[in-house]
Amino acid sequence: MRLRVWAGILGAALGLGAAGCSDSGDPYFGTAVRKGKSPSTFYVNLGVEPEFVDPGRASEAAGTLLVSHLFEGLGVYDPKDAHPTQGVAYTWEKSDDNRLFRFHLRKEARWSDGKPVTAHDFVFAWTRVLDPLLASRAATVLHALLNGEVYQRGQLKVTREKVPVRDGVSADARVVDTLEPGTLVRILKTEGELSQVARHERRPAFDPAKTPAPEVANPSSVGFVKSSDLHFDSSVLGVRATDDYTLEIEAERPTPYMLDLTCYSALSPMRRDVVEPLTAKGKVDALNRPENIVGNGPYSIADWKFRYEIVMQKNPAYWRANEVKIDRVVWMMMEDYKSTLNLYKAGDLDYIGDTAAIPVDAMPWVENKKDFVRSQYLAVAWYDLNLKKASARQIGCTKSAESCH
Repeated sequence: MRLRVWAGILGAALGLGAAGCSDSGDPYFGTAVRKGKSPSTFYVNLGVEPEFVDPGRASEAAGTLLVSHLFEGLGVYDPKDAHPTQGVAYTWEKSDDNRLFRFHLRKEARWSDGKPVTAHDFVFAWTRVLDPLLASRAATVLHALLNGEVYQRGQLKVTREKVPVRDGVSADARVVDTLEPGTLVRILKTEGELSQVARHERRPAFDPAKTPAPEVANPSSVGFVKSSDLHFDSSVLGVRATDDYTLEIEAERPTPYMLDLTCYSALSPMRRDVVEPLTAKGKVDALNRPENIVGNGPYSIADWKFRYEIVMQKNPAYWRANEVKIDRVVWMMMEDYKSTLNLYKAGDLDYIGDTAAIPVDAMPWVENKKDFVRSQYLAVAWYDLNLKKASARQIGCTKSAESCH
């Protein structure tokens, strides 16, 4: 992880008035003249068409940015210093070892259709993200939950009836054991219609007096069972709703950053009655359509022109709607950075956006302007090296380490 420098230009809609152009010696690069535009409408460049605005599937910058405006999690980042603060949850408690957490949800939180947001909406959304069939790229965030990783990898299942265990995969393999209904097993490998399994003793207890069974790196096999006799059961995950407004979490291990995780877009709530009917019809992608997006955040989508712009309007059902001062947000999709800069200079954009960058050749005459903002943010970067090519194999260990850490 490294600390990077982020640079952007911010217009009058955020209080940094702009006037004139760089060549005239004016202190601002942009313009403060907003002709024909409402002062309560904010124009920003999104950069690209988002891949998903489904919280459970969005993982790229554009999608997660939109999700954070359409949905709200248990926590949100404070705009002043980015520390996690109250979102749907108005208070919470945690165990001394940062392994157990209890969140209390505010009863005034509402979905955009007026229905209350409940703890069950969070449980449904989180277990959906961890569903192996969804194949969410954001699922690793929820590996922090007890059993989250092995469940999401499809390796943790439960028996519903008595299941015979055999000592091999051949037709004459002997029955050596029986798994009782409700037995939790970890799948070690699958051969044809059979799975080799081991007993898994780590179950959530949500009790600070009870420590989960220790992790076993290489669990011992009990034998082979029919794969069809094993079933997914989300109750093995470390999250539950004890009532409509109380959510409990049991982490895989001490997780002092759990409050930060609750602010991430993938941990936003979702409605079962909205998601499941479309999923059952094989139309999960339809959750990206404005008419199917039921959110609980400060905005909802009013219009979406493919690869052109997305218009958001203030969500009147949002529990803090009276604090939302910008009525509309227009997200433009301009991939070319120089064009973005020109639109900002002309006053068509109030902000070049989180996903845009200032062209290198423009920096000398932009960086000294008053509407230029430079700040730092934490980012993780990784490199995939093709070691089959000689040029990659010749990279020195020191240089690789410096590039990848």
